[in-house]
Amino acid sequence: MITKLQFQSYASTTGEVQDGPPKKLSTTQSSAHYHRYVSMILFSGIELVMLGFKMAEIVGFLAEVELKLVDVLDIV
Repeated sequence: MITKLQFQSYASTTGEVQDGPPKKLSTTQSSAHYHRYVSMILFSGIELVMLGFKMAEIVGFLAEVELKLVDVLDIV
């Protein structure tokens, strides 16, 4: 027999408030959860790649600025 205290401790570890044992998700619900997490991971990966390209663009710009400064300082 599972006591109410065990349910409450389970709820406190998962952050969920519930009055009974954990409910099993249906296949569609678990599939939706799976797809949501996969899409979040993919979206985060795409954002990281875009951030990498942006950083490379900034580094390239700074390299051009440095070359122009070196040219200007060599002339003077």
